[in-house]
Amino acid sequence: IGSHVNILHTPRISKRQSASAMLSGARTAVLCLSAVLFATAVCCTNARKADVQVNVDVTSDPSWAPTVYPNFVGLSIEISGALGMIGDSGNRSSLAQLLRNFYDLTVGDHDGPRLRIGGNSADESCYDEPSSSPAGCHYNITDKDLLAYKHFVANYADIKPRFVLDTNLATFDDPATVAQGHIQAVTRLDMWDSVVAAVEIGNEVDLFAGRLKPASWSYNDYITSFSAFLKNFRAHGMPAKWVQGATYCCKKPSFDDALGDYTRQYRDELATVSYHRYPISHCNGHTVTQADLLAPSSTTGQVRFLEPLIQAVNASGVPFWIGEGNSASCGGMPGVSDTFTTALWSLDFLPTISKAGVVGMNFHGGPRGTYPPIAYNDSVPGAEPRLEVRPLYYGLLAFSELVANGSKWLDTHVSLGANGTADPSCAHGIESGQTCCAASCGTCGGTGCNDRPGGSSDCCAGTIAQANRSCGLYPAPCTIGGSTVAHTAKANDGTVRVAVIDKDLSHAGAGPSVVSVCLANADSARLQNRGTVLALTSPSTSSKTGIRYAGQTFDGSLDGKPIGARRGIAVNGRPGPNKTLCFDLSLPALTAVTLVVPTL
Repeated sequence: IGSHVNILHTPRISKRQSASAMLSGARTAVLCLSAVLFATAVCCTNARKADVQVNVDVTSDPSWAPTVYPNFVGLSIEISGALGMIGDSGNRSSLAQLLRNFYDLTVGDHDGPRLRIGGNSADESCYDEPSSSPAGCHYNITDKDLLAYKHFVANYADIKPRFVLDTNLATFDDPATVAQGHIQAVTRLDMWDSVVAAVEIGNEVDLFAGRLKPASWSYNDYITSFSAFLKNFRAHGMPAKWVQGATYCCKKPSFDDALGDYTRQYRDELATVSYHRYPISHCNGHTVTQADLLAPSSTTGQVRFLEPLIQAVNASGVPFWIGEGNSASCGGMPGVSDTFTTALWSLDFLPTISKAGVVGMNFHGGPRGTYPPIAYNDSVPGAEPRLEVRPLYYGLLAFSELVANGSKWLDTHVSLGANGTADPSCAHGIESGQTCCAASCGTCGGTGCNDRPGGSSDCCAGTIAQANRSCGLYPAPCTIGGSTVAHTAKANDGTVRVAVIDKDLSHAGAGPSVVSVCLANADSARLQNRGTVLALTSPSTSSKTGIRYAGQTFDGSLDGKPIGARRGIAVNGRPGPNKTLCFDLSLPALTAVTLVVPTL
């Protein structure tokens, strides 16, 4: 191994250790400076122009950049599946350990993970009903459920978990019929604050009309019901500002357009406002692909929709939370939602929504199903359910480390292609579906496309698709898909972390890309000229196992702890143009790395 690169073995970080001291390596990802031979992979050289240029001013302090909550990542579990995740007595230590892996990345005392208990099952569940439950009550919530939540918090107090409880708004118009008992039990069991962080009133209420309520049911009807339930809950022990409001999901104008008014009206009662988000859908058997999940529409496209909603909520000083979400709605898409694709997507999606003002996200699912990050296989009768750490979890872990220790986002500029001419979002062309035609075409695809300026090669979707030119590498005409993206976070101790993610499926089977990360004003920020890398790798985007983060895997883990030693690669920086500090690295196709540069 050359003098510029060292393999480092490091112990797992604890709350008492600085996250910036964590060094990692991976089986296949290689980060290097100058000409170095590592294992069997030839690293980058300064002689080759970078395929990807990442520029960051590390002294910038963008006014838009919020401090990222250390408990940004949480879980959302159906009421009927909650005990299957946390254990019948709230004693599922493997789940607690997987959450601890997030918690311990930020030093000191801070808020712990949120477990939202709700979903479609919320409006089908009733508290402590007899065997002759009223119609519409399909799950009977009892003190056993609530005590399991309470015991989970007590058993794992070191990670400070808290629950968000969804309640039944749909089954009965009168809250006293079933929902009131749920709130009274929380009060009786002394669960406010110490266990329950917030309460939801209904789930995806913008879809009630024609499903759970008459077709004529409107936003005004929702407000009437919400107000009645809120008044009832407050009268039976729920504190003020304890509601996670809205719980909308589905782009219904009558609800979305009034979200600002709703938040202003109830801001004295709202802890947060929740909107659900799944970028793609498997509902009604609809087929979606890995390309769909890795496309810009599943990251920046989601923000374009969410931004006005976030701004409307923030105008009243209320935090905006994605209280339920995942890769694909209706349980996830097999072959997509259960593969390494989700790790790459989430490591881009979470920074993107955080920058837009989202303060947290609960990933839905479990203990079974296609898309949960954590699952428990109970297929063997009588046996303890077996832990399954799914690919998505690795992305959530990598994100949690990226934003550790009170991080704020820095402006990050990415240039793609050998000449910096790539156009991954078709900003300079004409977009039609997954096709980006040349701007000269006027219209992209359709009848007569071959007669437009530029002809078939510039203007016809079929011809452009056959050419297989990715917009992640080339300007229009090209095919829109995933690209190489980067996000930079600066911790409160000055440590800078830059995540670089290759989401371009056209890179499959290709060699690594050369990435140059250049940090402006590194001297003023007192950054060291030596960094380390954390690598997120997998055999392929379709892989469900064989995934590694920081050299470790959860394959075969029964206790939620990673298996294998943490390995790291230390790299030296070089002087770059305009007094920047640059790190040249080799990014294997369809993987991600996080460059960590600590302060002096």
